[in-house]
Amino acid sequence: MGASSTSTTHAFVLLMVVILCNDCSLVSCGDNIYTKRHIYVLNDLAPFIGMNIHCKSGDNDLGEKLLAYSETTSWSFKTNFIRTTLFWCNIDWVDEENRAFYKSFQVYNARNSKISGCKDCFWSAAKDGIYFNKGVEPTHFRMHTWEAY
Repeated sequence: MGASSTSTTHAFVLLMVVILCNDCSLVSCGDNIYTKRHIYVLNDLAPFIGMNIHCKSGDNDLGEKLLAYSETTSWSFKTNFIRTTLFWCNIDWVDEENRAFYKSFQVYNARNSKISGCKDCFWSAAKDGIYFNKGVEPTHFRMHTWEAY
């Protein structure tokens, strides 16, 4: 066996190790690095209450937005190879009595099974907190409560 054949064999073995080390197969599992993810964040506070939102990752700043009631912001991405993909959002709003609330929280973390593994990740900001749904459950689950300014 020559040097070229040995290099090819090593490359093949390395490729197989990488594939086997991935948490699941490309076809059977929704939680892998090849799946395109979609994040949706809904303003479900109350009619006439706007919500400021600023979402970003280590690589992408999605900018500040003002969402009207029932408006959604969304974006798509793929998890990076070493599973360090992390997106977070800062949200603030003011209620009818002029009280201000805010929360900074992770909307996607490839290493946190509670908020990863979803192809479509739905977040809803309501007056009593921030709710999450991986797109497969019938209801949203409250993940965060607001902090007052």
